[in-house]
This record gives sequence, C-alpha cells and structure tokens, in this order.
Amino acid sequence: MGIGSLTPLLSWDDCEKHSMSTVPSPRRVVAWALERGEEYVALLESGEGLPGRARYTIVGLGAEDSIASDDILSVFSMLRRFLEKMECNTLPCRDMAIVLVGYEAV
Repeated sequence: MGIGSLTPLLSWDDCEKHSMSTVPSPRRVVAWALERGEEYVALLESGEGLPGRARYTIVGLGAEDSIASDDILSVFSMLRRFLEKMECNTLPCRDMAIVLVGYEAV
C-alpha cells in the first residue's frame, strides 16, 4: 500500500478554528482519556532529533492491537503490516483512531 492509494483524511468543510492556546497538550489528552476509562491509549513522542528538525507527538485511542519494537526503524514496516491486516485503505481505519498529531518547531 503506497501513499498514493490513501484517500483524503479530512474534509475542512466542518472544521472550526481554535487558538493554539486552547488546545490541550498531548499528555493532557492521554490523561483525560485514561481518567474516563479508555482502555487503549497510546502516546508516541519523538526524541530530541536532529538540529533544525521538528519534534512530533501522536496520540491514538481505541486500538486493541499494539505496535512495539526496540528498533524504531522497524515500527514503520510493522505499522504497514498492521494496516494491511486490518484491510485499511484509508486512515483512520475502523479499528484505529489517531486523535492528535502535534509538531513543535525546533
């Protein structure tokens, strides 16, 4: 499955603009989900990274399956296999929800 096979993820028609100061931090989103009994919560944060690069944060909820590896380079191929197993041709698919993606400019 290549990037070209994915359908658009968002329709901007129903989106609302909010000040960045009103958006909770990714860790607060995770804490909120856990406080409300969400069983499956994931927080993925990049490390310091290379100078001049952005750091990213991803919060996912509601997926029973997990992707874990000591080798960070293998995570992408594991994610691809997970999506193929789920027969997802769009993101998010029926068994996965990525609820927050954040970038911090360095």
